[in-house]
Amino acid sequence: HWGTFINAVISFLIIALTLFIIVKVVTSLNNKRLQFEADAREAYYQKHPEERPVPVAPDAPKPTQEELLTAILAELKKQNGETEKKAE
Repeated sequence: HWGTFINAVISFLIIALTLFIIVKVVTSLNNKRLQFEADAREAYYQKHPEERPVPVAPDAPKPTQEELLTAILAELKKQNGETEKKAE
């Protein structure tokens, strides 16, 4: 019985090591590809700076629900006032 157990342990270790190496190689290749793409993109933007995307403004504070509703109410009042002036 010990022979079967040792054989199973050795088989498990060989399979685990093989899968670990495969995952490690694939991850390494993916990281190299991403780095190459980033370097190529940066080189392109160095040659064509006008095509570089505009950076997004840092987290502008989002209006609260109350502020949004107040703005909507003001717009509705403004539109309602314009409609009444046209009716006269």
